[in-house]
Amino acid sequence: MKIVIADDENPVRYALRSMIGEMDASWTIAGETSNGEGLLGLLSEHRPNVAIVDIRMPGMDGLEAIRRGKLLSPMTKWIILSGYSDFRFAQEALKLGASEYMLKPVGPEELERALYATYKDGRDLLLLHNERFGCNLSALVNGLISVRLEDREGIFHQGSFMGAVFELDRPAGGLGRAEAHEAFYRSLTDCLEAHLHSGVLLAVVTLPGGELAAVSARESGNRCGGKRQAADFFEAVKRIAASASGPDEAITVLMTGECRGFKELGGRLSLLQRVRDLRFFCGFGEAIEYEAWQGTAGREELLAIGRLLSAGLEYLQDRQYLNFQNALSELEPLWSKWEIGGRESEKRSLLRYLRHAAAGIRLPEDGLAEGMIVELRSYGEKVLREGKSKEDARHDVVAQVLRHIERHYAEEVGIGQLADLLNVSPSYLSTQFHKKTGMTFMKYLTQLRMGKAEELLIGTRLQIKQIAEEVGYFSTRHFTKLFTEAYGKYPSDYRKPV
Repeated sequence: MKIVIADDENPVRYALRSMIGEMDASWTIAGETSNGEGLLGLLSEHRPNVAIVDIRMPGMDGLEAIRRGKLLSPMTKWIILSGYSDFRFAQEALKLGASEYMLKPVGPEELERALYATYKDGRDLLLLHNERFGCNLSALVNGLISVRLEDREGIFHQGSFMGAVFELDRPAGGLGRAEAHEAFYRSLTDCLEAHLHSGVLLAVVTLPGGELAAVSARESGNRCGGKRQAADFFEAVKRIAASASGPDEAITVLMTGECRGFKELGGRLSLLQRVRDLRFFCGFGEAIEYEAWQGTAGREELLAIGRLLSAGLEYLQDRQYLNFQNALSELEPLWSKWEIGGRESEKRSLLRYLRHAAAGIRLPEDGLAEGMIVELRSYGEKVLREGKSKEDARHDVVAQVLRHIERHYAEEVGIGQLADLLNVSPSYLSTQFHKKTGMTFMKYLTQLRMGKAEELLIGTRLQIKQIAEEVGYFSTRHFTKLFTEAYGKYPSDYRKPV
């Protein structure tokens, strides 16, 4: 997106150029001039998206330059600068089609707001605004920043949110996670871009446990059709999950329902991560609405059975046969007790999970706990007999992750992606990582990046924007927020002379 600047004061042009250069948006300053005649030449040559024009310049003033310039570059939008708070100037500028009228001196936030408002229909700026939302949302759900730091009147406090958490299950011992998960992630991000419109913000983020989540946010009420757009997005997301599910991968979608502000959304996302194993009972492999899974959230016997089943199959995949047998021994009495009064829909859902997770298992039609446990024991023995011997590398997955992110911290890296490469589940890797390091993956990665940024601030003369990019952040603003949270001061204040 191209900008031209016309102002007869060199310090003003320099300040505008510097402020625009520090913005996250991909603005390009195509040219600058000190008078109206020069502006007409720039308009004819570059056909810019936006022109920032001083209202009073020698020779041809800004208003006359706009009148003539509209013929040369009809698609250009106009921002007027003035050193005079004269309503007559503003009125004339608006008649000529100016989008913004600003009084000097202009601050960076005011200028950025004016540029965004002027070009708000531009697709690139819409994507930028949405990407900022995604960065802040990811930092919030992973505990890297506090929602208290966000504008009290802004979207994170006053907006209407909705989320969907994706639980991806592959059969025990199943291979080929990485390709399937990468394809699913690409489908989600393509869907996001297709449904992105003014009035709704959309993001796909990774939760602390490694699960993918899709989130929408909009202003409360129904302005700009945001409510309808958010609903359409989640319907499309559910269809993507359904089409991606099959014998090799079952995707369960857990919906949060509508939430007021991030605080309520964050609470529901955290609850979903704690009760994720309830999906085995209330609609495995399907989209489960908030009311459905909330109805089972308080049933501890279901949660205990689900956790033991999930842990048992993880033990089996990890070739910890003794732990697998112990999990089955704990599971049998709980299963027998639940089976007496369990709902038929819960039993059908659980059978779907078992047939998927333990591919090839022969399950008794009557579903009796004793028969189920016997079959699971036999299945475990079969997996161990047929499975190829594994080295101890899998038990050292955290060390592999630590080595990887030390080398690739500046790249886009997530715990789900690394889990796929190591052929373990994201929840398993997340748990092991926290046990070994004492913190979540995202907190560790952010701490590493901030340490590298500190070294660059002290030891180089790189610009803040360059340092942000060097440690893995496209957004200078997002990097600054994280750095300030970590060190208690802005990067520019932290820097010491080299």
